[in-house]
Amino acid sequence: MTDTISTRVFRKLADLQEIAGFWNDLLERSLNDNLFLTWEWISTWVSNYLSGDDLFVIVVYDDGFPVAIAPLWLERRRTAGMFPVRVLRFLGSSGVCSDYLDVIVQKKGYAKWLDRIWNQLFGDLRSQWDLLEYADTPADSKALAQFHRLADQDDRCLNRQIVNTELCPYMPLPGQVDQLSGSLSRTRRYTINHSRKRLAEQGELQTRTCERLDQIPDALARLKDLNTRSWQERGQPGSFATSEFTKFHSSMAEISLQRDWLLLCSLWSTDRYLGGFYGFAYHGVLYFYIMSEEKSNEKRVNTGDVLLAHCMEEGIRRGCCTFDFLRGDEPYKYRWTESDRRLLSLHIYNRRPAALLTLVFENILRTVKAIARMIWRRKSTDLQTGYRDSVS
Repeated sequence: MTDTISTRVFRKLADLQEIAGFWNDLLERSLNDNLFLTWEWISTWVSNYLSGDDLFVIVVYDDGFPVAIAPLWLERRRTAGMFPVRVLRFLGSSGVCSDYLDVIVQKKGYAKWLDRIWNQLFGDLRSQWDLLEYADTPADSKALAQFHRLADQDDRCLNRQIVNTELCPYMPLPGQVDQLSGSLSRTRRYTINHSRKRLAEQGELQTRTCERLDQIPDALARLKDLNTRSWQERGQPGSFATSEFTKFHSSMAEISLQRDWLLLCSLWSTDRYLGGFYGFAYHGVLYFYIMSEEKSNEKRVNTGDVLLAHCMEEGIRRGCCTFDFLRGDEPYKYRWTESDRRLLSLHIYNRRPAALLTLVFENILRTVKAIARMIWRRKSTDLQTGYRDSVS
């Protein structure tokens, strides 16, 4: 019987356009449909962050139709600053904080398609890479689980390790705008209503949402300026510190507006800019990407809560049933919700010298960090004990 399954590896940027037509169609039929795996997000990232032959995209076809895409790129770096290592990473994994990255694989028969990708990586392509960083992937990903199992079973794989975990808080949204307030905690309702009232006393309170392409540059510029000032006050450069990041989002905002995904809002008191929200409404989920706001000196006035509540209302109007705060366990997120999802990062090591050196170095570094944390906790405990003794 003729094998109808085939694979192809895309290594050149110019060739990637060939798969644009079927990318999102496959994504919608996949195990992990989300904004950060769309053709729009991935291709915009590639055009701003990659060059040359860094692509390493593996496509599996069944009877000529695509059934799986491993959206990878090859990064060349040095372990401990000395030993060269070739690292396979997901497209979108650098510079723009993409979450929920994964192999795009059709639900029906997914295990077979994932096997093909694995055997391609450890077959014809084995000599071309050392380490696979399967990173920032949902903990319940079936593709991640299968690669984890295959790594344990395949002697061609040197080792595998879970190296990091992140939390992505999220909040279910009600079906109607007038139900949002009732779904919030009593404290959150009070803060929003009190803040709206106090801000309205200072000037006409209004929200503005970008609906035209010519509105985007000014809205992003104001958000960038406030974000940069806010982070610089804390000694950090801010989200828009690189030209690649700024160019990426200038393009992505325009594309998203044309797809009806963009939610770029600002809060004003008369003519005074109070803050901005930048996010995306995609397939029932409102992704909270960046928000910056002027901090009020008045107690119990929270400009950010007012802006977030407005954006949640707008998300509901657009049919969103989930508000995703994305990665990070900052306390303010958990004032809105108790729910979260985990992201995992799995390292898969090819049986090659560079991978072995990387594995050894990472384990040493992890041990040193664990010892440092243990010493720090012990010192902190001793200091607290000494303080209690001195005041008793």
